[in-house]
Amino acid sequence: MTPTAPDWSGELALSEEPGEACALAALKTFAGEALRVYADQRDLLAPNATSHLSAHLRFGEISPRRVAHVVETAAAAEPGIARAAEKYRTELGWRDFAAALLYAHADLATRPLRAEFERFP
Repeated sequence: MTPTAPDWSGELALSEEPGEACALAALKTFAGEALRVYADQRDLLAPNATSHLSAHLRFGEISPRRVAHVVETAAAAEPGIARAAEKYRTELGWRDFAAALLYAHADLATRPLRAEFERFP
């Protein structure tokens, strides 16, 4: 169901389209352009320094291994972006780690992983 009031998803639809073909296009654009500035600008909202692959990865439209391979290949072809490529691969790993934790511990969003932190202020 598409939200209507408020329609917080409207702007998302302007920049991302679902499907493997769109995921591959976003990966190609990222590896060819935004990867160069990823390490320094990934946390800034204004510049276009993100991969735009989050939803594609989430819904299995592209695999993390494929993304990592393309990023590694780009870094091999252009050694000056090796630091940015390494930072992106690290974040890709953290993403999968977090997903694995949530899969293994369904209540992790509401309860701490370790019981001794249940009463943490």
